[in-house]
Amino acid sequence: MSALRVQLTGRASRYLKVMLDYGHIDNDTLDQVLFGVSDLVGTEGGTIVDLALVREMSAATVFGPDGSALQEEGVLREDWPFLYS
Repeated sequence: MSALRVQLTGRASRYLKVMLDYGHIDNDTLDQVLFGVSDLVGTEGGTIVDLALVREMSAATVFGPDGSALQEEGVLREDWPFLYS
């Protein structure tokens, strides 16, 4: 596996930390989000990833590409406005 080279803005980094702290993602899911972001922007360097892209990738990772996990009762109910708006 190659080294992951993605630079996040401060807000994007804090967002992922909050997702970890709140228990909405674990370290494996964090890796999936970061590798997904890396695939989108490439790893050649120079690109700084902002909060919007990290939110989009984390939502796709947590809820699936079709959003099917949102159908589950209570998923992120209290935290949704803070995390995704």
